[in-house]
Amino acid sequence: MRSPMSAMMLAMFATMASFYVAGRLWQDAQNRVYLIKELDRRTGQGRSAISVDDTLKVVSCRQQGKRLASLEMELAAAKHEGFVGKYTSETNATHSRKKPLVVIGIMTSFGRKNYREAVRKSWLPTGTTS
Repeated sequence: MRSPMSAMMLAMFATMASFYVAGRLWQDAQNRVYLIKELDRRTGQGRSAISVDDTLKVVSCRQQGKRLASLEMELAAAKHEGFVGKYTSETNATHSRKKPLVVIGIMTSFGRKNYREAVRKSWLPTGTTS
């Protein structure tokens, strides 16, 4: 019972309805931006309001600062009692640290051998590491 004409009319109606809804949403967004700007201008706040994320960052920074201060006090007390750390400047001066050797695996199932060799040359070291 459904004819191609009714399907075409339904598609046209759905398209027009979506354009109408999108236009209304766009107008609402523009009105909201305008109202926020007017409110900021009248109250003189501008962008001075702090968001929840900024507040959480400030609280986290304060907590980290307190923790850092307490750890520095503990470190000073431990040094006063005679604790010598494992990584002090004297230890590093007498023992040279070796550079870590890192091997990166490269997928070599490329189609062309020349391309595979170029990738190997660019990623893998060819000289000695010291």
